[in-house]
Amino acid sequence: MVEAKEMFQRALSGCGSTLGTVHNLGVLYKKQGKMIEAEEMFQQALSGHTWTLGTVNNLGVLYTEQGKLTKAEEMFQRALSGYEKALGPDHRSTLNTVKNLSILYSNQRMITVARNIIHALLSIIIWAMLAVSYYYCSKIIPQYG
Repeated sequence: MVEAKEMFQRALSGCGSTLGTVHNLGVLYKKQGKMIEAEEMFQQALSGHTWTLGTVNNLGVLYTEQGKLTKAEEMFQRALSGYEKALGPDHRSTLNTVKNLSILYSNQRMITVARNIIHALLSIIIWAMLAVSYYYCSKIIPQYG
């Protein structure tokens, strides 16, 4: 990985058209778990040309992994729109972005389900605590029984 990083940086310093290299450096940083550096590289690659839809999609994946779901959705929608216009709805890249969006939406639904389960469990616990408190109060103070 260190050699790959050095080669990418070497290419960046000596090449006029570097958007692909910047994008690939972002992919490398992401694989290394360097999310901040990866985001910087993906954003830098985006500032170039409109053909960088792969970078937009990868930024969506990165944001999904970071839990930045709103930003992820924005990137996937942007990539999807661009791919549909440029390549059509049946192209592999378009379908890959649709897949990523469906995973994102699935994850969001699971978060909502998990949140609902936690709220239901908390309600049960609170009612159980109230019942136990009532029981003990009725033993201590007979007029409550």
